[in-house]
Amino acid sequence: IILAGFLRYELSTRSFPSNHISKYLNLDSKVTILGKVADDPDVRADKPFVIIDAEKIFIRERAHLTTGQIILKIKEPTFKFNYGNEVEIKGTLIEPSSQRNPGAFDYKRYLNRKNMYGMVTLSKAEEVKILGKDEGGIFQSQLVIPLRRWIQGVFDENLSGDHKALLSGFLLGETKEISPQVYTMFRDTGTVHLLAVSGSNVWLVVGVILGALTLLRVPKLVKIILSIICIILFANLTHN
Repeated sequence: IILAGFLRYELSTRSFPSNHISKYLNLDSKVTILGKVADDPDVRADKPFVIIDAEKIFIRERAHLTTGQIILKIKEPTFKFNYGNEVEIKGTLIEPSSQRNPGAFDYKRYLNRKNMYGMVTLSKAEEVKILGKDEGGIFQSQLVIPLRRWIQGVFDENLSGDHKALLSGFLLGETKEISPQVYTMFRDTGTVHLLAVSGSNVWLVVGVILGALTLLRVPKLVKIILSIICIILFANLTHN
């Protein structure tokens, strides 16, 4: 486990290739990016957030193959985009803003932890062209995304306000609906880590699964295999 942790840290902190999308930030002109919607869009009341796997970037009409993810923000609510859409984006590619005041939220660090290194903000959804549809991975499109939508639907039907927001944070790592007052309370008491998916959340899920399988008298090897499958599924549900 320790060696696996070292390996994951090494992979996440290794130097980016020369054509990584982070090399093209804050240019003095607009760019065109071709890519693919990498996950189910996060549609909020005022605007959607769409994760894009960048594949090609045009700078002054010159094409460059690229890799890496960016976040696309659109200043109006829309359900135009779906997982697997192949899109063309024209806009200014910038670096997310970092922490400005001590103890304040560091948006750049937050996105970097999720492997997103650039950001494009557009006014309208019509500024993005959908070039085609790729079903993407079956695991994501047929299992992870429908399951995440179902869980969020259950929360919407049975909970409201901070109760729904906190449970979404504990289980799915979704903290966007937590009110500033509640977030401040968690931060001031040193428990804000509970709102992010961490080892404690994983152990909680594993404990529930193992407990249920034990009551059903499932053989030990089968319990281990099912637990590993559930951990993998949980990691994908929480974008980890």
